[in-house]
Formats: sequence, structure tokens, C-alpha cells
Amino acid sequence: MKQYKLIKEFPGSIKAGEVVSKQRNSRYIHQDKNGDVRLFYRQEVEDYPEFWEEVKEKEYTILSFVSGVLQPTELYLLEGSKYRDPVNGSLYSLEEMLNGTSSVESSYLKIHSVRREKDGEVFQLGDKIVSTSKDFKELSVTIEEIEINKVALGGIYLIEKVEGIAINCAEKAPIRKPILVIIKII
Repeated sequence: MKQYKLIKEFPGSIKAGEVVSKQRNSRYIHQDKNGDVRLFYRQEVEDYPEFWEEVKEKEYTILSFVSGVLQPTELYLLEGSKYRDPVNGSLYSLEEMLNGTSSVESSYLKIHSVRREKDGEVFQLGDKIVSTSKDFKELSVTIEEIEINKVALGGIYLIEKVEGIAINCAEKAPIRKPILVIIKII
């Protein structure tokens, strides 16, 4: 469902920051917390980018970061919309984690785990994955690095050395269970 957020108020508009959702009939609808409904024609929303900004659905959520120079030791877990420092308990935004926190430089932080939002699948460092792309069906990697990459499908690239798989083209490798064979000698 297509959505737009009002970025600049105009006379008679809803409040800036509020969102309208496209309905089947090509109109956009806004419902406030009191339940009052307001309809907007498609042209009123889509033809005025100075007032409306399309809301892009998040394709992934970074669940944790790991820090450590040689041996990654400290795990920063997502709590609500912030990441908790395991040493001092401070909370940091995603932007702070990507640019370095007050206690850790960004060069020592790595993305540890990420969730693909369309199906909830979680990928983390050390997972074995395979490509679902028909062009790279044989590609299989063990995730050594997780990288934000706007060009990759889904915005995340899962990397082993020089090989990598876009998050939207990845699935966990099937786990092979050993088969127990019993031989009965008579």
C-alpha cells in the first residue's frame, strides 16, 4: 500500500508528519487518533512533492552490532529504536552506531545481525546462506560481513571474502543432518 507523509503544512491540511494511505479507488485516506477520516485525491498528494514525501517501507532492520578489534566481544542489541552499549548501558541511535559512538569508533563496530522485513528472516555473522537468484543458484557463502549497500536488492549485502548475496536474494542454507545407519550382522 502506497503511503505519503505530509512534510509541509498548508491551509486546511493535516499536521506535518502525519501519513495518508492509498485506497483501491485511487484516493488517499487519513484517519486521526479520534477516528476522523479525511480523503485526498491522488493528484492532491502525488503531484505536490513540496508538501508530500513518499514513505518507503523498510526492507531490513539491523538487530545488533558487535565491537572488538581482533576478537569481536561486545554485542549491542536493538532495544526499541536504540542500541544498548553492553559495557556502560548507554543507548545509541542507528546513525550513531554507523558513525561511531562516544565510547567506540565506527571502525571497531560491525553489523552482527539483520532482519529482512518482508518475511522476518534473520541473518547474522557466521550463518551459511545460498542465493535464490536464478543467475547465481550455485552461490553459497558463510556470512563474514554485513554491509549496507543501496544498490543491493533490499539494501543489504551479505559477504564472504569477495563473494556476496543481496539480502532479498538470500536464504539460509539447509542444515544437513547426519543419517544414522544401523547395520545388523547376522
